[in-house]
Amino acid sequence: MVPQSATKLLKLGLSGLGIGLVITAVMYLVENWNSLSATVKEFIPSLGGVSDQFKNMGAIMEGVGKAVIGFVVRPIQSAIKAFNLLKDGDWKSAGKEIFNALNPIERFTNIVKDFNSGFNQGLIKAEATENIKNFNAETEKNNQIIRSPKR
Repeated sequence: MVPQSATKLLKLGLSGLGIGLVITAVMYLVENWNSLSATVKEFIPSLGGVSDQFKNMGAIMEGVGKAVIGFVVRPIQSAIKAFNLLKDGDWKSAGKEIFNALNPIERFTNIVKDFNSGFNQGLIKAEATENIKNFNAETEKNNQIIRSPKR
């Protein structure tokens, strides 16, 4: 229950920021992609084939979301770390930390790493959800066979 509460608090906190609204919208879209897709298919059946082309959309959006959050959060973390290093008198390490935080190559590399990490997590989550769905369907089918009257 704690991770869900933390996620709700994060959503609430991010909603107060401009970028937070975008991040919250992406998170909501990722969480509800399957139901949104099913609703669109039900409303406009001819789009069924089109939505099959976007089956990894949740994973892509999860990767983009993680990359955006990393892009925003990493410089803040670096600034806090640099400030603590300055407070301790380690000027050289603080300078390196600030330089790395502002280095465009480092930032781009981190964005790519975050996207790949989020995308892979999204694929794993989608596969696990599909496996659970298939397992539940198979179990229900087996239960129906067991419950059926013998002839």
